[in-house]
Amino acid sequence: MPDRYKVFLSEQDYNQILRIALDCLQKLEYPVQRIEEGDIVVLFREQEAHCYLDNLVKKIAPLSAEDRAKEIERHFRQLRIQPEAYDYFYKDFDHAKQYLKVLVRPVDTTPNPGEYVHRVDFPGTHTYLVFDFNHQFNYIRRDRIAEWEIAEEDLFHIALSHISREEVQTREYLLGDRFPLYLLFNANFSAAFAIELEKNLRLSAGNLGCLVAIPAKNIALVHCIEGPQVLQLMALLFPEILRIFQDAPGGISTDFYWYRKGRFEPFPQKPIRENELTIHLPQKLALLLNQN
Repeated sequence: MPDRYKVFLSEQDYNQILRIALDCLQKLEYPVQRIEEGDIVVLFREQEAHCYLDNLVKKIAPLSAEDRAKEIERHFRQLRIQPEAYDYFYKDFDHAKQYLKVLVRPVDTTPNPGEYVHRVDFPGTHTYLVFDFNHQFNYIRRDRIAEWEIAEEDLFHIALSHISREEVQTREYLLGDRFPLYLLFNANFSAAFAIELEKNLRLSAGNLGCLVAIPAKNIALVHCIEGPQVLQLMALLFPEILRIFQDAPGGISTDFYWYRKGRFEPFPQKPIRENELTIHLPQKLALLLNQN
């Protein structure tokens, strides 16, 4: 069982999920090729397809055994594996480009990330290039894009321009009567929306930059740094960041990031004990604060 599931499920629960999932896939006539960390690989029309379990695990964790079985079966019966569509996309970039998006995911989302087109925006995560087609995401394979003859940098530029047009709900919130926050809400793209935060939020990060947190795919938090009190803000936020990461579907990271001039750098962390840690300022930020 992947370590990231241990906060939700016992080994027995995880094995139950696999048994029900495998039975359902057999009924659907999707031959299972192998089981990897958080992923069941099936064969569909002579092509491999991945059935990732992360969102399913978090969704069913609080359910009873009977309801878990129903939800697992419903989840797999709703799978829409459409290799013909993706084959066409790889042959016709002019048509495919309208479906390009990005998803920010933990580094252990796929067992072989090098097979898929990705880059690093938030250290400790991967930003994957995906097709967003027919209410389903398909990770774009690196070995299939040569025919497009388009640089990866340009592909990400197109995908991020589509992210900028997503309907992301933005709320301004004052935490503890002293820390202004931007809260970003979208079912899948909150973290991706934060990649180009100055453009997408129409804000200036200023000389000190911004604090950014991306605990899950459906929420991101941004704070324009005004002084060393940002450490107090992180102390207030961390329990909630941890809760969202553990409870919400699509958990991404419990790290805090410093954004400045288009780059993200994690705030250094040192674990003390379970669910407790100390957080330090990045060295460059500390120097900037001392100069102010």
